Amino acid sequence: MTMKTLHVIIEPGKDGFGVMFKTKGLEHITSFGETLEEAKKNARVVLSEMKEFYTAEGLKVPEPLNRIDVETVSLKFSFLLNHYFRELFPFLNVSKLAESISINPSLLRQYDKGIAMASEEKYNELRRGLHAVGKRLEAAL
Repeated sequence: MTMKTLHVIIEPGKDGFGVMFKTKGLEHITSFGETLEEAKKNARVVLSEMKEFYTAEGLKVPEPLNRIDVETVSLKFSFLLNHYFRELFPFLNVSKLAESISINPSLLRQYDKGIAMASEEKYNELRRGLHAVGKRLEAAL
């Protein structure tokens, strides 16, 4: 039976985006991208490279990896944002930021604490909000 969807965690950092697979049996597979689009592309590339590695070395391909078609498997991305807020921007008041960009403050605090991960849709909503804040800050100078 072929897996249809793999859960992938993206963690924004100051140098790019880390990629980690959340799907059981694939947690050891990681990747990286300087941009979000590159990270998403590399998530699929690393799966292909891992399959090739096991085959080239004459090793048995681990079952979870063996059950996917790298070209067609759906990748569901979630975003781990606690590092983003705590390490990169610890000076932000997350509750006030949430209010200013119309995101539920309780939800943004959960992202900040690592209790919850943002869907790709919420991540993009947050990005748009932060860009708007940046434009307001720049206009005030």
